[in-house]
Amino acid sequence: MLRPMIACGLLLTALLSAEARADSCSGAVVLAGKKATLSHCAVAWFDDQKSATIWFDEQPIAPAKVEAFQTSSYASEAGHRMLTLAFCPAGTGATASPKSVPALDLDIEDGPSWVVDLRKEHDFQVVAMSGKLATGGRLAGHVTGQRTSDGKPYSFDLTFDLALPAKSAAAGVDCSALH
Repeated sequence: MLRPMIACGLLLTALLSAEARADSCSGAVVLAGKKATLSHCAVAWFDDQKSATIWFDEQPIAPAKVEAFQTSSYASEAGHRMLTLAFCPAGTGATASPKSVPALDLDIEDGPSWVVDLRKEHDFQVVAMSGKLATGGRLAGHVTGQRTSDGKPYSFDLTFDLALPAKSAAAGVDCSALH
C-alpha cells in the first residue's frame, strides 16, 4: 500500500514541477520606430552545432508552423511583427552562459538582419543564459540591445524560458565557425 502512494506522490511532484516550468517568452521591442510586444515564440534546436533559433511573434504561431520551424530553423510570417534570434548558447563549449555566447543573428520580418559579434560590438548584451543543451532540454535567457538602421531606431528586450524540441533541426547557426 505504501509503494503505490509513494509512486503517486512522485508522479504528482513531477507533474507540478513540469507545470511550474511552462514555456514563456516576452519581447518588448521597437522595430523601425514602432513599439511591439512579442509574446509568442517557438524554438528550434540544431543539436549537431548546439545552436538555438527562437522565433518571437506578436501573434500566436500555428502548431503546424511551429513544427516546420523546429525542423528547419526558418520562420516567415508576412504581415506579422516578428523576429528570429539565432545563437550558440555555449559558444563552442557545452555549458550555456552569458559570456559563452560569441554572436547573435537577428532577422526581422520585412526589416534588417544583423549578425552582432558580441566580442567587438557592445550595443547588444546577453544578460542571462542557462539551460540543459540537448534535445528535450531547456534554455532560458535574457538578451537586450539597440541599434539604428536606415535612420530608424530598433531596440530589443527579449526573455525566454523554453523546452528544446525532442528532435533536432536540420539546420541552424554553425557554432564551429565562431572560433
